[in-house]
Amino acid sequence: MIPVTIIVSIGTYFLFTQLSVSIISALKHNKKLYRYKTNMIALSNLAYRMKDNARIFFIVTIVSTVSFASIGTLVGLRSMMVDVMTNGKPYAFTYSSKKNNVQEMKHVALIESELNKAKFKYKELKIPAKNETSLRTGNEVTLVKQSIFNQYARDENEKTVLLKGNETIYVPYSQKGVDQFNRNEKIVLKENNITLNPVKVMTHSTFPLLSTSHNLLVVPDLVYNEIRSSKEENHYLFDVNGWQETRAVGNILLKKITPSPDRTYFFSSLAVDVGKTTESMSLILFVGLFIGAVFFVAAGSFLYFRLYSDLDEDIRQYSAITKLGLTEKELTKVITTQLALLFFVPIIVATIHGAIALTALQHMFEYSLVKESTLVLGSFFLIQILYFLFMRTRYIHHVKRALM
Repeated sequence: MIPVTIIVSIGTYFLFTQLSVSIISALKHNKKLYRYKTNMIALSNLAYRMKDNARIFFIVTIVSTVSFASIGTLVGLRSMMVDVMTNGKPYAFTYSSKKNNVQEMKHVALIESELNKAKFKYKELKIPAKNETSLRTGNEVTLVKQSIFNQYARDENEKTVLLKGNETIYVPYSQKGVDQFNRNEKIVLKENNITLNPVKVMTHSTFPLLSTSHNLLVVPDLVYNEIRSSKEENHYLFDVNGWQETRAVGNILLKKITPSPDRTYFFSSLAVDVGKTTESMSLILFVGLFIGAVFFVAAGSFLYFRLYSDLDEDIRQYSAITKLGLTEKELTKVITTQLALLFFVPIIVATIHGAIALTALQHMFEYSLVKESTLVLGSFFLIQILYFLFMRTRYIHHVKRALM
């Protein structure tokens, strides 16, 4: 299969070398349009400019597309990483402890002590869970009690569930899990040889364990108690008002609760993690913005030097036309039309390319990049408008001064 980038590049090249010239020729055959006011001058000169500048337009478009796509990707990734970490209900601190962790209560007490010392109001939530293996897929699944799930649902004004026998409800992490759900396929737990009957998929839930398990199953309390699992865990979550301000406490706790060498426990601070992610991505984004700006300035430079390389020839043409009766107002209109096409046709094509690239990235990550795409593409387009207005003023000034 031919890579999409090659096809797009070839298509863009023929757009400027062939299609644009054909469109202008078709417009010139429309006698009414062609003979209307100054259109004859504009279209005749434009046909020459498009054919002569086709390669420059192609280069400007590709360079601008690279700039738009790279910066849009970096801005989108930064937003996505932060949103994924704070998605749903953000918990300031998370502590997960396995069955054989002897320091569990000591660590939980330490977290509570530091929060009380810093005078934070918080709510502590404890969620026991068991990890098993699906016989059919070989993937790990996390099981939680119906009573625990319903208690959380009632506190958050979400839907509760009612299960009977060996029924289970699947709570997916993303839309992909919803699409892959099949209620007719029974789930067999490999370690205990227990068969669960999926009855539905829960599409809207902020249950905390969704951030740590991509295969979450809610089961009746009796079924949960029957399962003998060596992978039993307790998850402690601390809901703090103003979690963004807990970074200092998080740093203190990370020094006291050092990473477990045998992975019997795990502690994380949301404020610390978000802060580190934002700082690292900000540095990458700065480098990306700098490189993107260089590409964009390079694209503008191509147009600038091409414009002024034709200035002497343009002055001779406009001098001859003004002798035939072209007014100053009409001259300004002709120049503005030609410069607008020179500046905006490549940028509009590049914007379309960039929007399609960012849309493809959006589908790949299953994350909306509409806001980021609009911000990046809109910013570049605004800069191009300002650049056009500046260059138009200077160019018209040079032409009129030469014609005096």
